[in-house]
Amino acid sequence: MWKDIPGYEGLYQISETSLVKGIAGKKSPRKRIIKPYIGSGGYLYVRLYNNDRGRNFLLHRLMFESFFDPCPQGMEICHNDGNPKNNLIENLRCDTHKNNQKDMVKHGRCIQDPIWLYKIGEENPGAKLNDWKIRVINRLLEDGYLTQKEISNIFKVVPQTISKIKNRERWKHVSIN
Repeated sequence: MWKDIPGYEGLYQISETSLVKGIAGKKSPRKRIIKPYIGSGGYLYVRLYNNDRGRNFLLHRLMFESFFDPCPQGMEICHNDGNPKNNLIENLRCDTHKNNQKDMVKHGRCIQDPIWLYKIGEENPGAKLNDWKIRVINRLLEDGYLTQKEISNIFKVVPQTISKIKNRERWKHVSIN
C-alpha cells in the first residue's frame, strides 16, 4: 500500500515497508524508488524536491506522518526496537524526549546513561541554582521588594525560571520555610 507524503502529494509516495518513490512528472518520466542515505545517529534520510527546492527528511518521520497524524509538538517519533533503520509502521510510536532517551539507553544506543535526566534540583549537573539559592529566591518573592526580573538578574537565570519557582513548577522539592 502506498500513501502520499503530506506536503508532497502528487510528487512522492511512501509504502508500508518504508520505500519512498517519486511519481512520474516533468523531470522524472518514470516512477522510481528513492534510495535513503544514513545520516547522524544512524537514522535514514531521504531528499525530496518541490519546485526545484530540495529538503532532507527523516524517513521514520515521513513514515509516521504519512500513515498517522503528525506527532504533537514536544513529542518525538521513537523506534520500539531501538533500531533507527527499522522504519516499519508497527515499530514507530510517538513519545516524550525523556522516554525516547530511556529507550536509547535500554537498547544500548546511548554511549552514556543520561542519568541527569532523572536527577532533580542541585543533583542535576545542568542546574544553575541550588537548594540554598531557591530558599533565598522564595524569601525575596515573599517579601515583594524585588520584581521577578530583578531576582532573575541577581541569580543570572531567565525570568521564566523565577516564575516557575514561584508557581512551584520547578524546585518544588525544596521547602519554602
